[in-house]
Amino acid sequence: MGRNNPHQPLRLVPPRISWAVLYIATFIVLGAVVTVHSILPWKSDHPYLYLTLVACALITSALKVSLPGLPGTISVAYSFVLLAFTCLSLPETVVLAMGSCLIQCLWRPKRKPRLVEVLFTLAIVANAAYLAFCLYHALLRVSTSQAVSILMLLAATTAYFLLNTFPIAGVIALTEKRHHFVRVWKDAYLWPLPYYLLGASIIGLVELFAPRVGVQLPLAALPLIYGIYRTFRLYVDRLADEKKHAQELVAMHERTIAALEGAKAKAEEAARVKTEFLANMSHEIRTPMNGILGMIDLALDTADASERNDYLETARESARSLLRVLSDVLDFSTMEAGKLGIQNLSIDPAALVREVVESLRPAATQKRLKLNCEIATDLPASVLTDGVRLNQILTNLVDNAVKFTHQGFVSVRLQLEPTPGGTGEQLRFHVIDTGVGIPADRQEAIFQPFVQADGSSTRQFGGTGLGLAIVSQLIHLMRGEISLESEVGRGTTFMFAVPVASPSASTPPPPARELLV
Repeated sequence: MGRNNPHQPLRLVPPRISWAVLYIATFIVLGAVVTVHSILPWKSDHPYLYLTLVACALITSALKVSLPGLPGTISVAYSFVLLAFTCLSLPETVVLAMGSCLIQCLWRPKRKPRLVEVLFTLAIVANAAYLAFCLYHALLRVSTSQAVSILMLLAATTAYFLLNTFPIAGVIALTEKRHHFVRVWKDAYLWPLPYYLLGASIIGLVELFAPRVGVQLPLAALPLIYGIYRTFRLYVDRLADEKKHAQELVAMHERTIAALEGAKAKAEEAARVKTEFLANMSHEIRTPMNGILGMIDLALDTADASERNDYLETARESARSLLRVLSDVLDFSTMEAGKLGIQNLSIDPAALVREVVESLRPAATQKRLKLNCEIATDLPASVLTDGVRLNQILTNLVDNAVKFTHQGFVSVRLQLEPTPGGTGEQLRFHVIDTGVGIPADRQEAIFQPFVQADGSSTRQFGGTGLGLAIVSQLIHLMRGEISLESEVGRGTTFMFAVPVASPSASTPPPPARELLV
């Protein structure tokens, strides 16, 4: 590709004009020509009648009637345009039609119309009124009979309707790139045609009977017409209210169905979790029970005292394991019933931590894990709290850490810190391990009853799934809080804090209290 010559004149490419823009511009120009051609030879044979019809047309232009089962609204002003065909001049008819159209465009629209839209609508109304008026009077010259006059009015009404709606359907088909112009017109604009013809029929009947009976019959019929209109409006409003009520009922039923589906899903999940819990429980109870019975049978069959003692020691460990399972179930049932009491007594927190660590050291040593505790130096020798429940919480967490750690260490840290409000003090515990870790999507669920990080049938570590649920509820009963940080394959840190008080001689220990879960 060669270089551009800086001295070469630029070639200006004219902008492309779409067919829609050309279509709209053509109708606006044609409407302007028709309007000027109609208004310049202004003539008014009946000025008072003209002003009356203009006032009625402008007022009724703002009355947009919604019809039941139909897609849009219709204005009654079209009937005065049709009446103008029969009793007004061409300039008066065109001005009346354009005035009523302008009011319809600007009076409370659903959205603010653009100027080009208003000009296009006025242009097609002016064209339609001009051509329909000329058609009516041209056909009327053929015959002056009353029947022919009514037929000519119906023909002019049909022409006025088609000349109004065809251009709008055309611009919609062009701007929205629809290929079926007739389908657009039928779907959007065919429905008002019977109402236009009805208005023309009423005008024809008035012209037929007015010369014979005078104006008495139309004047007497006005209240009846108004009563019919009000009845029709009440019927339409009632249909709208019934439709709204039906929509509200459908929405309410949908919300009810969604709530029932959610409750069903929760119930199914609860049933699944409890079924899994029962399966785990059967294993956790049956295993130590079989161990107890088996060791007792072996002890009874042997005469060697040393071997008998080994069997009995194994049976005792199995019994302790079974007792822990039963204790978990009973504690959880007691908390669920709201019958578990918290009793604050004076304890040594450092001694409690060391006791828990030492009780679990054999299990850690058997797995070749380092188990240690780090206790802050400023820890008081005595605080008021429920030592039994605190021991249960810490034992459960450290036992879980040892169980789920294959290599590395388990560490327990304890420190004293002020409560978040600064009104007291609390013990802050950290139980840290380098175990398997907990997936992020399971970290909240593990504090729920009957839930474990791995609930599948192939899990390796056993357990009832109640331990952490009991820990969480006990900590909340003691007005504390618990959280965790974990990463799969790197380990887990459980952090919990419980408020404590300093014992004093002047303040006796608070009595045991019962808190509802």
